[in-house]
Amino acid sequence: MPPVSSPGSRTALVTWSVVFAILFVVSSIFAIYFYADSNKANQREADFRKRYTEVISDADLGGEAITQLREARATAPEGSGITGTTPLFQMALTQRDELARTVAGAAVTNPAAAADRARAALRTAGDAGKAAGVTVPATDNLSNALTTLANAVQARSNQIKDLQAQLNQAKQANAAQAQQFEQHRQELDKQVAAIRQEQASAQTALTTYQGAKNQDVEQIQAAFAQERKALQDAGNNAQVQIAELNRQLSGANQQIQTLQQKLGENRINTQDPITRHPDGQIIRLPARDVVYINLGQAESVTPGLTFEVYDKLDGIPPVGDPTTEDRLPKGKASIEIVRVGNGSSECRVVRTTPGTQLSEGDLIANLVYDPRVKYNFVVYGDFDLDRNNVATPQDADIIKRLITQWGGKMLDNVNVDTDFVVLGKEPVLPTFTKEELQDPFNAKKLDDAQRALDAYNRVRDTARDLHIPILNQNRFLYLIGYYDQARR
Repeated sequence: MPPVSSPGSRTALVTWSVVFAILFVVSSIFAIYFYADSNKANQREADFRKRYTEVISDADLGGEAITQLREARATAPEGSGITGTTPLFQMALTQRDELARTVAGAAVTNPAAAADRARAALRTAGDAGKAAGVTVPATDNLSNALTTLANAVQARSNQIKDLQAQLNQAKQANAAQAQQFEQHRQELDKQVAAIRQEQASAQTALTTYQGAKNQDVEQIQAAFAQERKALQDAGNNAQVQIAELNRQLSGANQQIQTLQQKLGENRINTQDPITRHPDGQIIRLPARDVVYINLGQAESVTPGLTFEVYDKLDGIPPVGDPTTEDRLPKGKASIEIVRVGNGSSECRVVRTTPGTQLSEGDLIANLVYDPRVKYNFVVYGDFDLDRNNVATPQDADIIKRLITQWGGKMLDNVNVDTDFVVLGKEPVLPTFTKEELQDPFNAKKLDDAQRALDAYNRVRDTARDLHIPILNQNRFLYLIGYYDQARR
């Protein structure tokens, strides 16, 4: 017999079944709701991730750029509008805009336009660099290009300063030389004025004397005509007076000739007998390289004095053109005094001409040496005594020393008192192209050479105008017997 259920148990079962069904429905509803909400959240997350990955990747979120943006936000100056909560993307945009304004100016806010301007500036800088001889780096780095151009500008500025300093120095040197030239010109004008005044005085004296002489002659002739018949003695006295006047006239003419010689109209020249007059002769030849001459202590000779030896029959030859190397006055030999005696001196033979032989009675001569006359010399220019094709002022000092050592006198410039002018090598003008003359150093070098040549020509022309003998280096050395000694 089945058990009999109570009505209370069935009611509870039904209640619980209803409750369970309700809970199941509610849970199903909540499950469906949460599932739909979860799908929406996932979709929003996917959309959000897609949006921010378009802006920045996950790897870049922890990169150095984000760190630098945070540091820039933290160190932003007050008043810039940036706070600690400013988005980093906004920081990046701010920096971008500032960079665009820095590159292209405040009017450009588009980074692409700023980049275009930067590239155009790079191309312009490259073209300008080529024109100025500066290589600008072929990159899109505007900073390197600007640095390169700035360095080039600084270098050109330094070069300009150096060239300006050199130009100033050259101007100062030119001014000093111009002042020196003006001083020389004034001195020359004074000398010319003195010569003209002396000439005018001489002419006035001559005119005065000539007038007085004519007047005296007329008086004498008048008196002689009146007393000729009556007084023969008076006529004789008149003749004596005329002779005396003629003597005075001869003396006056001699004085005029002396003044003319002083003015350079009758100067000593290298063709006159005075330069062909021997100073002595060889009196003994004890050995092949030793000779004795008839000059001793009484003639004021000293050891080291040299002579040129000429044949006793042919004599001293003409000097020839004193400005060329043709027909040099070369003798049979050159000798040098090594020991001075009372009436003679021992000499060593420095040079001999091939095919000649020394003999007793051969003549000796030295243009500078003369125990009776002291000649005045002007030595000008650079000389090449060792004949290595390099003329130097030091060799000119050697020639001046020889002249003063052997009795001559040195003058600073050519004037009416000058007896001989010894000229060195003629200055040579350098040759430059028009482009080379753009260099101030080359221009100054040419200007200095031109001034040296002008000064050389002035000395030579002044000597010619005053009829002063001009000798070149080699002709002078032969005339003093020192040609081969000069090499040592």
